[in-house]
Amino acid sequence: VSAETGSGKTAAFLLPTLQRLLDKPSERYGTRALVLVPTRELAQQIFQQCQQMLAFSSLRAGLITGGADFRQQQTLLRNNVEIIIATPGRVLELMAVQTPDFSHLDVLILDEAYRMLDMGFSDALQQIAAQCSPERQTLLFSATLNHEGILRIADSVLRDPEMLGLNTLQDEHANITQQMILADDTAHKQRLLVWLLKNDTFTKALVFTNSRAQADSLSGTLQTNQVRCGVIHGDMDQKNRNRIMALYRNGVIDVLLATDLAARGLDIAGVDLVVNFDIPRTGIHYLHRIGRTGRGDVQGTAINLVKSTEWNLLA
Repeated sequence: VSAETGSGKTAAFLLPTLQRLLDKPSERYGTRALVLVPTRELAQQIFQQCQQMLAFSSLRAGLITGGADFRQQQTLLRNNVEIIIATPGRVLELMAVQTPDFSHLDVLILDEAYRMLDMGFSDALQQIAAQCSPERQTLLFSATLNHEGILRIADSVLRDPEMLGLNTLQDEHANITQQMILADDTAHKQRLLVWLLKNDTFTKALVFTNSRAQADSLSGTLQTNQVRCGVIHGDMDQKNRNRIMALYRNGVIDVLLATDLAARGLDIAGVDLVVNFDIPRTGIHYLHRIGRTGRGDVQGTAINLVKSTEWNLLA
């Protein structure tokens, strides 16, 4: 399935999967549904949504990601939890010690498959799929089916698949107002960003950079100018990531600086402003960044700060 960010695909795969497990109880040991996603943040988000849907049922869900206690995750898998939401790297680590039993799996879901391939998980996905029941149903979701690796992985893990395209890369984000502001250089961008965040009206703002160093540097600049902000990127440990995300969700800080780690999967209510401090490296990254706002029927604004060396990249 090709479906744009914010179109509701999490509910689209969770609801029928959970209904299937409820309608056809199994006495066999092992996980019955496995959802693989690229990042810890997306796994946590889907796990929370799954928990809400399961609140009045007998089914149980578990979360398996890096950065959490390995032995506790082994115990979780041995306790016959029906639905597991996981990142591929940690699943492979657990498979190395022969913990997960996916031999009776009913459903395997690959969410944000494009991003998982971009992060180098192609071999991991195939190794995990090879350990799953051949009688399973497999679903693959991606913002684009144009990635060269998507069809290869589909050929490898899907059997005679139906293809559903709900959007193309060129589809307009109707709920998002996209703007450009020209800048002389990086220092000028910093002054523009400070002015925007101190004078624009927004509930939550998400500012994207192309590097971790730039995100850290901007954080200092903004805090010096009394802008309440936090940073999230791949160099941070999970505990610190969770702390910053909690502050952001709860409104203690209203500006989050992020690298493209956060461009996939994070679904945070109230993000009505996205600023590309650095122009992203590809059109696909651009779509995913601005897709953090304008979700559902809510209106959002995406502002691009563009210096002369980025003009061709923006085009």
